[in-house]
Amino acid sequence: MATKKRYWLKLHQNFLDSNEIAVLEGEENGHTYILLWLRLLLLCLGKEEHDCGFMRLNDNIPYSPDLLARIFKMNIDIVRVGIEKFIQLGMLDVLDDGTYYIECIQGLIGKESDSAERVRNHREKKKLLLCNGSNVTLKPYKEKEEEKNKSKKEKEKESRKKKDFVPPTLEEVKEYCIEKNITDFDYKKFFDIFTKSDWTDSKNNKVKNWKNKLAHYTGYDQYKPSKQNDLKETTYSKL
Repeated sequence: MATKKRYWLKLHQNFLDSNEIAVLEGEENGHTYILLWLRLLLLCLGKEEHDCGFMRLNDNIPYSPDLLARIFKMNIDIVRVGIEKFIQLGMLDVLDDGTYYIECIQGLIGKESDSAERVRNHREKKKLLLCNGSNVTLKPYKEKEEEKNKSKKEKEKESRKKKDFVPPTLEEVKEYCIEKNITDFDYKKFFDIFTKSDWTDSKNNKVKNWKNKLAHYTGYDQYKPSKQNDLKETTYSKL
């Protein structure tokens, strides 16, 4: 069963002391408007963090005053007038598609940390298995985290190994030339020159891919070779 990250409102201590709330309190139905505002803040807490602030029933249907009145079980006139006042006070914006958007929600979002989410998901899965009478045993959370970290380190180690250059053998160079149909090319000379230079080029840079270096010299990476001149010591400076 898929679980979702939990979000909540994180109200500041002086939340009710703002100028906007003070204006609303002076209205005839001020306390009801404040209650409506709090409910709108809760409603616009999205399923994902990037959805927070947008009040939509789904991707295609934004909330209307009528729909909000039915959901909140509030008088439709109170909701309509309240929303108008929120817009006038700059507390609420209306987007081109009619979606209500509350920008200040970004500073009022509280959410659980990633580690807290993983612990909660683990407990919920364990509880679900117990409810279903399953004999499956979940590994302790700490053990799972250790295995996850171990696996990550192994992958990093393998990745580093792949990046390390391994010089080819003469036979490998020969087989590569045959495979790519590179003819009339002195692969032995090529191998000897780079072996003596410890596989560094004329700029003293370590060769990272000997196949690319060979293909670059023969022009194989640009077109099919016809005939290549023998590799000479003087041409090494061009590599």
